[in-house]
Amino acid sequence: MPFEKFPVEGVTSEETPRHTAEKQEKKTFRKALHKWLIGGTLLLGAVEGGHLLSRWREGAFVKPEDYVEYVEKEKPLEDNEKQSLYNKLKYLKERFSGAPLREMMDGDKESKKAKRESKTTEVSGFETLGFTSEEIKNYLLNPAFYPRGWVGDSVPRVTLERKTLVDAKGLLAQTHKLSGEIRFFLLDEDKQELERLETAGIEKQKEFKLLRLGGLEAAFGHELGHANSWSGSNNLTPLERANLLYQTTLAFGEAQGQPDSFRTHYVETISKSDPQIEHYAKVTEWYAELCGEYFNHPNSLKRHPQEFEFINAAIKSQDPDFDPFKAGKLKIGQKVDILESTPKNGR
Repeated sequence: MPFEKFPVEGVTSEETPRHTAEKQEKKTFRKALHKWLIGGTLLLGAVEGGHLLSRWREGAFVKPEDYVEYVEKEKPLEDNEKQSLYNKLKYLKERFSGAPLREMMDGDKESKKAKRESKTTEVSGFETLGFTSEEIKNYLLNPAFYPRGWVGDSVPRVTLERKTLVDAKGLLAQTHKLSGEIRFFLLDEDKQELERLETAGIEKQKEFKLLRLGGLEAAFGHELGHANSWSGSNNLTPLERANLLYQTTLAFGEAQGQPDSFRTHYVETISKSDPQIEHYAKVTEWYAELCGEYFNHPNSLKRHPQEFEFINAAIKSQDPDFDPFKAGKLKIGQKVDILESTPKNGR
């Protein structure tokens, strides 16, 4: 199955670094995004991939009544519940076509298969960046840092491999829309800079490792949102999937035009030839951006109360005990442990 990927055929206008209006507050974190590999860039892409776009082109849609029928195979609905669900699905179909409904159905079927398999997340390839698999598991994939089940249940593997793109350096990431597998691609590094770091002092090496952690963390929070969306989650029921997409679409619409709304250059620059595809791409990426901000900068996101309340309620509906502020404090301690393990002559 194709991935909901960040484009790998070339750098487009959609592949710009993510940033928000809080420039001063996020100066250090943006440094990690932009400089985590010397001169590097965290590349982002849009939902189109090849997977969903093909759904539009092939007309592989699902009608609202068909999705209601699918929901009832798992749980019979009262007449009023059935009508409410139908109205929400009709609303979504009018804005996006029936392709996302098919995507939710496919995602639910995929999740049922995944639940019969191992919940251990496989990790590989991060030695290239100077991290052991154990360090990645203890920091990037630590279940204590995220809502219950978001890593172990919905992300079967996380990998990193080298890739070459013309005029591009840094990190590129992609998420399989249905299975939840997350792939990082390490683009061409500045080899001269890396050679200098080989002989640099321990503090310089720690700084460099910290920047790399920041880049990985930022990308992972966004990708984890995709892996636990209405199409990617292995924990949502068909009814919950529809409700999440409906609520996200409403919240995205309400946020537009508000002076204090949460915005990212990445989402605002998404452009598609078809308005339905563009709208859905923006809603999907906005949700992932909110998840990343919620996990990595909850205090900053609280400056946008409407969006914070939305994503906080959405996540707590799945894990009522999750606290992003407490998780953030735990991350700091784990990050210190990783930095202290930096060898004197190694990355």
